[in-house]
Amino acid sequence: MPSPAASSATSTSTRLPVSTVARYAIGSIGTQQFVYRVEPDGSAKQVRVTLGARRTGEVEITAGLEEGQQVVTDGLVRMRDGIKVLVKAPAPAPAAPAG
Repeated sequence: MPSPAASSATSTSTRLPVSTVARYAIGSIGTQQFVYRVEPDGSAKQVRVTLGARRTGEVEITAGLEEGQQVVTDGLVRMRDGIKVLVKAPAPAPAAPAG
């Protein structure tokens, strides 16, 4: 079974310090939302988060994550605390058109 993937939370420009994650990285149990944060040893840990603004494909996290922390973005349904995850490098930015 392949290891779940992870990506970094990124800072956004709003009035409060927030992070933004992919919408599909957010899980919920009842009224509580969570993400699986990637720990320094490469394992996943479920952490509760507070959601802010929602935009197409992404959600602001106003509490529960710090900028730069990595979260699981694939395989959330199979994820449990302590499972090791494969951290994938972000896709390179498209090249600027020659001109």
